[in-house]
Amino acid sequence: MPARWRPAGRRAALVEATDPAVTAADIRATASVAGARLVEVVPGASTVLAVAASAADLDRLAALLPELPPRVRQRPGGRPAAVELDVAYDGDDLAEVAARTGLAVDEVVALHAGATFTARFTGFAPGFAYLDGLPPALRLPRRPSPRPVVPAGAVAVADRWSAVYPSASPGGWHLLGRTSATLFDPAADPPALLVPGTRVRFRPVDALPAPPPGRPPPPVAAGGDRLVVVDPGGVALVQDVGRPGHGHLGVPPSGWLDPAAAALANRLVGGAGDEAVLELVGRGPLLRLEASSSRAVVAVAAAAGALPTVAVGGAPGRPGPLEVAPGAEVRVAAAGQRCYVAVSGGLAAGAVLGSRATDTLSGLGPPPCAAGTTLALGVDTRRRPSVDAVPLHRRLPPPGAPMSLRLRFGPRDDWLADGAGDQLLGEVWRVGSASNRVGLRLEGTPLGRRPGELDPEGAVTGSLQLPPTGLPVLFLADHPVTGGYPVVAVVDDDDLPLAGALLPGMPVRFRAAR
Repeated sequence: MPARWRPAGRRAALVEATDPAVTAADIRATASVAGARLVEVVPGASTVLAVAASAADLDRLAALLPELPPRVRQRPGGRPAAVELDVAYDGDDLAEVAARTGLAVDEVVALHAGATFTARFTGFAPGFAYLDGLPPALRLPRRPSPRPVVPAGAVAVADRWSAVYPSASPGGWHLLGRTSATLFDPAADPPALLVPGTRVRFRPVDALPAPPPGRPPPPVAAGGDRLVVVDPGGVALVQDVGRPGHGHLGVPPSGWLDPAAAALANRLVGGAGDEAVLELVGRGPLLRLEASSSRAVVAVAAAAGALPTVAVGGAPGRPGPLEVAPGAEVRVAAAGQRCYVAVSGGLAAGAVLGSRATDTLSGLGPPPCAAGTTLALGVDTRRRPSVDAVPLHRRLPPPGAPMSLRLRFGPRDDWLADGAGDQLLGEVWRVGSASNRVGLRLEGTPLGRRPGELDPEGAVTGSLQLPPTGLPVLFLADHPVTGGYPVVAVVDDDDLPLAGALLPGMPVRFRAAR
């Protein structure tokens, strides 16, 4: 079973097999034979992304290529499931699709609704199934630049695929209509409505029922320790280590963008380092400790071991850890940086797929904190706060100077035009205003790239994706699991926390990793 190996950073690679039947199970079987630990295995249209626990594990897997060990293929029995989805065909791009294909709007609707689709694989976002079977007359390239937000339930087409966006997210497909069906429910088994093999048809309707209400936050137990967000002061999210290992369901890894800073904040309050914390961007929140019979400990940490100040009550602000009495208010000075607030005992928000992290792409986990949000606290271990290491080796540039990030070209750097790789390294890019935890949209001189469409395939955190506009998008922790724009380079793992420290308006430049 010959295969081509396309590295995607130090710990991941796209396996591009000449045998179209190669599956994620083949890669897992190969890893087992090689003794290689895998974190993610994400199928795409013609590739499988393998993300290893370490560079050494990836090397062990690569050693068995170009021949994948054979395995016994288990073919599922029975007839695949069939799903019919009601669709209101009123999408923003319906008229444009009709004009570009030379069809009337009614003909576009009739062709799309008259086709029978088959779910081939799940990717991009939780429950996002790539549906094969789009009539050739409706096949158009993706948009030159993805929309920052596509509404949940949008029915869309791109290249030879159709799909439904399960949640509000970025997207570069053409929007034909919308459905109110629930595509992903983490409490269901399986959580995705459309799994590989499902046959799908779309039925035109004039009106849709109201969508089901979103998941309410879990109730906070009466009498327990809790933290009240009086004023979020910007964006305040609950984060922990995230949800690695669910990429095959379309679930992003999510989690904190700077693990070292989050672990430092946790250690300052006496935690083990992996408790859930608040991740902040903005001027800093106003918090209040409630229903506690004793004092709690609060600390804040940011990139490169920086310790923003914390003010308790009317006292002057100073770096933590600080003790906070029941009923006291805490103000965090966080302007101009991303930082993490830890409280002794950790935040005990309800877990989804094993994590308390807020995933801004799919909506999994606790909603973003608003004024009045109440967060339960875990049991305080009462250990003495201590710090065993501060990551001072990661230096931040002076204010106004560009952040320097190392990258490794691939897996699709062959899509770069001549000289575009040198331009990527020579340019000083600026983080655009539409940037967030999903990805940083970079502004600068557009890079040349070859025309055409790429089959959807897996991507890792740190991927530098290049849309037809030539302006790169740097994927962060809430990034789409798969995408159809080529990934021309991947930021080095050690520099990902620095990428997470970048905010809109900041400059950044890249250099080749050695």
